[in-house]
Amino acid sequence: MKVGMVIPCRARPHTMRGTFAAPAPNDVLPPVGFALPYDDKSVDECRILPPIQRLSERFQDTIVREAERVSRKLGAPAGDERR
Repeated sequence: MKVGMVIPCRARPHTMRGTFAAPAPNDVLPPVGFALPYDDKSVDECRILPPIQRLSERFQDTIVREAERVSRKLGAPAGDERR
């Protein structure tokens, strides 16, 4: 799972195929203010992408907590102490 991917407004989930190296479900979800619809530790790895760093600290913390909840391994952008 990747969190913070910038997607053009007109992109649809089916147009995202090929964006990721391995085949996986193409769920495009707005994570800010929402719980991700996945069970605890049900995702192998979640990568927090640099655009998340443009959000306020409050939103960043919310997103990281939710990513930590659903993933077994968390990857954060370079320079982020949560990495």
